[in-house]
Amino acid sequence: MGRRHVQACPAGAAYTGFCDRDPTRAETLAHACGGAVQSVDQIMASDVQGVVVSTSHDARTKLIEAALAARKHVLVDPPLAATVPAAGRLAQAAAAAGVVCQVGFHFRYAPVVQAVRSLLDAPTFVHGHAFVAPWPGTGWQRHLVAGGGTMWWWGVHLLDLICELMRGAPLRVYAAGGAVTRGAPEVPDTALCTLHFSNNRAAALAVAEAGVPDVTSGLLLEVTDGTRRAALWDGLHAAGLRGFDAPALRRAWPTGGDAVANADGEVELHGTAESQDVNVLDGVTAQLAAFAQAVRTGVPDAHAAGAAAGVRATALARALLASVRTGEPRTFRLGI
Repeated sequence: MGRRHVQACPAGAAYTGFCDRDPTRAETLAHACGGAVQSVDQIMASDVQGVVVSTSHDARTKLIEAALAARKHVLVDPPLAATVPAAGRLAQAAAAAGVVCQVGFHFRYAPVVQAVRSLLDAPTFVHGHAFVAPWPGTGWQRHLVAGGGTMWWWGVHLLDLICELMRGAPLRVYAAGGAVTRGAPEVPDTALCTLHFSNNRAAALAVAEAGVPDVTSGLLLEVTDGTRRAALWDGLHAAGLRGFDAPALRRAWPTGGDAVANADGEVELHGTAESQDVNVLDGVTAQLAAFAQAVRTGVPDAHAAGAAAGVRATALARALLASVRTGEPRTFRLGI
């Protein structure tokens, strides 16, 4: 993900220092940006205003704490932390320091996601999946502490989107699954989750290392308010819409790309040929631009996932994984 941050660096911003466990990787990125390889201490003591943390999950907490102590704004790849207490401490530290702590839930900025969110302001049901190919080898992604498995990689992104679409956190959650694909019980790779919200609203999410489906893509969400429906597919890069009037569609998708009615009377949204950069379609470019603006002004972007959203996603993932282990539903509380 670090390379994608470099590729999508917004105009008017520049990366000046790079630090990595692997010096060669740091040198490669520094050479691409005209920056320098530095130690963590050098970066924290420098006059840089913002820090991007893109590390294994077990390494980030101390780095974020150091950045916040140095009163630097932070953008961190999800999750904010792997435990709720750690995430809560980081949220409190950011508030005390008076700086922005933005969690990189970049799909919030995906053009299609933003269009659907504006069209459906009171959904009653969301369902979706995050299906990925099994992680190869024995990399840190598979390690219980360093990576935590698929829930911590893709699950937290969709959990954040579900909460954003539902405009809040669930009241109760339940999940079933386990180590279905790899048979390594310490790192569950499959979870079928249900989330119960107020006013009888609900969501269902499947997260699994089951391989990427040929038709629907690895990431999919379908949202409805009982009358209108939006299905986000192709990695959340496209959407099929049904039941929306033309003026609402024009307001939600004025220049984002193509809006084409198919043979079934459903409107499909796609990016333009010029916007096929995956960083644009995934929202990475817009997210970095929003973070750069927040660094300049000290004011977080309205669409950004702040530290509170990071705590919520960590708490949800923890609750669902606990439900997988115990077979019992969980009342959802943030715990901070």
